Amino acid sequence: MSMRVEEANGEAFGPTGALNADSYPNWLRFHIGINRYELYARNDPVVDALLKDLDSQKITSVAMKSGGTQLKLIMTFQNYGLALFKPM
Repeated sequence: MSMRVEEANGEAFGPTGALNADSYPNWLRFHIGINRYELYARNDPVVDALLKDLDSQKITSVAMKSGGTQLKLIMTFQNYGLALFKPM
């Protein structure tokens, strides 16, 4: 099965209709960059952008994750990103 790339106005669009990964939210770009050798590269600019988002995005909902003996909260942000918060 071959993947067809359509061109419109001289720009190539992938099968999802997105121009490229730069249009994804930072939490998704960070997640896509995770590989079997490292969680993130030391010089990856997505990490700084993700930390800025964590600082500035509003939390829209919080839910307690079940199981275990320690408190774990799942936070949902306004850009639909999720974060697991585990106080120590």
